[in-house]
Amino acid sequence: MQDRTIAVCPVSEESLTDTEGFISRLSSLRRASGMSARELSRELGKGENYICRIEKGISVPTMSSFFAICRYFDISPKEFFSRDKDQSEDLDALQELLRGLTEPQLEWVSWLIHSKEE
Repeated sequence: MQDRTIAVCPVSEESLTDTEGFISRLSSLRRASGMSARELSRELGKGENYICRIEKGISVPTMSSFFAICRYFDISPKEFFSRDKDQSEDLDALQELLRGLTEPQLEWVSWLIHSKEE
């Protein structure tokens, strides 16, 4: 019987090129959204262990499932693969810090960011 799993190919030299990179990116996106692997699996209409199996390197999503993952996180496939690995951990840590801020603190951070643009 022929294996019908389709591997996802990177889009550029700077993109993630290995299974560990793919797993890391998926896991990072999931954690940043505050979801468990089981919750994301259900949101994608898959069995509850689907994302867990991908993150453990047991299985690889089909292209259609990969596109569904990208749609869910509202990113393009190119964005999925082109995120700078070094920035990934920094952005995750920053997001965790932001979650702990009060509404007035968040407004101040937003003002600070937007004032930098002017």
